[in-house]
Amino acid sequence: SQRTGLSEEMLRSIETDAVAPPLGTLTKLARALEMKMGYLLTSGEPEPYAITRRDERKPVSRHAAEQQSKYGYSYLSLSPGMRDRSMEPFLVTLAPDAEEMPGSVHEGEEFIYVLEGEMEVIIGEHREVLYPGDSIYYHSSIPHLVKSHQGKPTRILAVLFAETK
Repeated sequence: SQRTGLSEEMLRSIETDAVAPPLGTLTKLARALEMKMGYLLTSGEPEPYAITRRDERKPVSRHAAEQQSKYGYSYLSLSPGMRDRSMEPFLVTLAPDAEEMPGSVHEGEEFIYVLEGEMEVIIGEHREVLYPGDSIYYHSSIPHLVKSHQGKPTRILAVLFAETK
């Protein structure tokens, strides 16, 4: 709890799979545990490569759709079979008209590519709208928030990189 800034109650909820944490929280947990995020998302032995077929994609948590709606997005890991990885690729769906959440701050870097819809991104005090084909790369130690824009569902490819200590 001290290393992540998360309450003990929140950590218990994550451990018991009662809460599907947002991506920033997973990054903080991995860093506090001095491990790669893949260890939190993938079971089994490490493999040198992983192929994920379209019909094999799974939500990060079985409660993802209902739990993550409060965060304004749901996400699918695009490399669940690769355990020892430095990058975390996700297919993210940003819900339209989600309630405004505070920005996230964690160590690492993020790359986002907009596939469908319109995405509003807030980096520090800067606001920008991205459209299909647009991308952004930023240091996630800067307060940041991404959300759908103009009440349209938005799909993005998000790649997170978090170095362990």
